[in-house]
Amino acid sequence: MATNRTTLTDTPENLRFYQRRVALFGKVLTIVWLVGNGATTAIYLAMGYWRELFTVSNALSWLALFICYAVWFLCRRGLRSRRFVMWVESASLFGSSVAVALMGRNIAPQAFEMMTEFQGVDPTTLEPGALALLAGLQLEQVLTALMLGLSFGYILRAALVPSTVWRTTWITLLASVPLLALYV
Repeated sequence: MATNRTTLTDTPENLRFYQRRVALFGKVLTIVWLVGNGATTAIYLAMGYWRELFTVSNALSWLALFICYAVWFLCRRGLRSRRFVMWVESASLFGSSVAVALMGRNIAPQAFEMMTEFQGVDPTTLEPGALALLAGLQLEQVLTALMLGLSFGYILRAALVPSTVWRTTWITLLASVPLLALYV
């Protein structure tokens, strides 16, 4: 027997509203990633670091952009089932979190190398303790930036997509697993 609550959430109007909100979530994240990737590309080219455009971390950044675009593309038209939209939403958050976590693993050494090159510091002349401290600070800065960036997506999802508290909590915890698994 269907409860009144189930009947209300499965009406075509409610499904359409939910799907539009997930599509809006994907669209906003696509725009944010596109602006970020475009700015990164412009900075790399302006500074003469064109080879950085072909790194693994940059490719993972574009992959995260594509995942967000896929959410928008899959949910912007037609009427999909609630299960499909929920799956797309969950998979996109988890997939983009994996891409961002792996991107961060590649950014820290890359950023350390660029920092020492830009500052004119030869890492081989540093004492092991100082080198470890610099590398650790660099990793900490990257990790902090990644956590702030991912939290923007989680907060945006919580603001735009209608969901229960439990679903929001579980989807956020699921999407946090890749970052925690790689850095803790």
